[in-house]
Amino acid sequence: MLREAGAPVAVPVVDSDVVEDSPPQAGQRIRGTIVVAGLALVVGVMSSAFMFHQDWLLLYSDAQSHLTIARRIFDSKEPGFAQIGTVWLPFPHLLLLPLVASYTLWHTGLAAAILGTGCLAVSAAALWRITARVGFPSAARWVTVAVFVFNPSILYLYTVALTEPVLIACLLAAIAGLSGWIFARPTYSPGQLAITAGIPSAAAILTRYEGWAFVFVGVLFVIIASWRRWRSAKHTLVLVGFYLAVPAAAVIWWLSFNWIVFGSPLEFAKGIYSAAAQQQTLAVAGLLPTQGNLALSLETYDWSIVGFMGIPMLVLAGFGAIVVFISRGLSTTSLIIWMPGFIYPFAILSLYLGQTAIRNGHSLPPGLFNIRFAAGLTPLIALLVGALVAYVFSRSMPAGWALTAIALATTAGFTAWSYTVPLARIDVIREGISTTQSGSDSSAATAWLAAHVKGGDVLIDEGANPVLMQLDVPLSQVYARFTGSSFDRALSSPAEYVTWVYVNTENPSDLVWKAVKNDPGFLSRFALVYESGPIRIYELTSSLEGSR
Repeated sequence: MLREAGAPVAVPVVDSDVVEDSPPQAGQRIRGTIVVAGLALVVGVMSSAFMFHQDWLLLYSDAQSHLTIARRIFDSKEPGFAQIGTVWLPFPHLLLLPLVASYTLWHTGLAAAILGTGCLAVSAAALWRITARVGFPSAARWVTVAVFVFNPSILYLYTVALTEPVLIACLLAAIAGLSGWIFARPTYSPGQLAITAGIPSAAAILTRYEGWAFVFVGVLFVIIASWRRWRSAKHTLVLVGFYLAVPAAAVIWWLSFNWIVFGSPLEFAKGIYSAAAQQQTLAVAGLLPTQGNLALSLETYDWSIVGFMGIPMLVLAGFGAIVVFISRGLSTTSLIIWMPGFIYPFAILSLYLGQTAIRNGHSLPPGLFNIRFAAGLTPLIALLVGALVAYVFSRSMPAGWALTAIALATTAGFTAWSYTVPLARIDVIREGISTTQSGSDSSAATAWLAAHVKGGDVLIDEGANPVLMQLDVPLSQVYARFTGSSFDRALSSPAEYVTWVYVNTENPSDLVWKAVKNDPGFLSRFALVYESGPIRIYELTSSLEGSR
């Protein structure tokens, strides 16, 4: 059982003498946290308003899918918690759940903008607290937060329903919890460690698979930092156990959910809709060139970082990395600064093993795909730039202020330059736009259907045609894969269940098209009312509809 937060706990006598670089702010209260969170909220609201005005909130099909997964838990032919599915980890959808209860917030994508704005505030506040724990002066702390919050790609990603904003917020909250724990005066209890660091780590585990890797990083940090401070193997083991308690419970729950609902505890990893199955499809098509190629994996991911951060900011971060090595070595504060960097080896390993794919101007083949995976390194870059400013301040106050001005000007300049021509200079937006343009036939067909549906249900394979957000009808009027057995019944006899049938004749995985194209009686019941490229829409003939 977790010890109640704040309860007394026996700890070894060895304490601060072992923590060789304990920063000045060792208490639980960090002044300015609320102010930083509030300012980030303002930035998030302004960014959301801009992206909404540009009609960019629903560019990514993945973003539409995340919103739909949350909505279908209560708006579906077969509502229920099982609708959360297993393709993606569940925590972002649970956070979206109360927001998508509003049809307008769901359909417009504003539900994601609200969540993302909250995540931006959490991320900024966590960075502020981390930089205080590692001893950055005030100016360096503001620089760190500014580099992160005003990054042009972050400003966009934190307004759409992708999982990166939730992941980064969870990771930074966990690191803030770990940094608060190790430097706490008085000492945290093991239960407080479980609450302040274990809970956000568990949330990261249930958000993206990078969160699973982070827990190993967190355990390693707890072991090293605990031993340095208390020199007690027994106490270190207790702390590791308490830190792992909530993340372990999250993993057990997820495995159990997959087992109970889908019949296999590893359905999320090996099922027909899993990432592994999707990667196999890419491999067959020859779209995983980084698999087994370390040099190409490094080149592909490195250029994604360049596009995400800009060369001037990376130069500053490079100098920051040098001064961290020189001035802090492998100290506890250095480990905290480097902790977000686990994303880099995780991404490279994923590319090398063929577990993920990224395409940019320097990849093979070139293109735009999963550029946003570079987002996870933004906190590390921000911390390294802040570390550089902090180091210069420690040597010369005038030079510190000069570097602060340079770092802030670089941040503002890169953001202004990027948003002057965003469709040419911000890769994450360009990727979303290119995805929308590549689906112009389906978008036009969906717009037509949305304008003509006055009643009746729709049969569609949303896996092959991810356009549910554009239909502008409640999900309870849709028969799709996520509706389970009712979808199978509608496939076998469409005229008994639906008025509209939407198919993609060129997609071999479209289950609806597979069913109706071989049905000799289908055209006697439905009439083709719209066709654009491979997309066809059929409507139940009025005589049959009236007799149902």
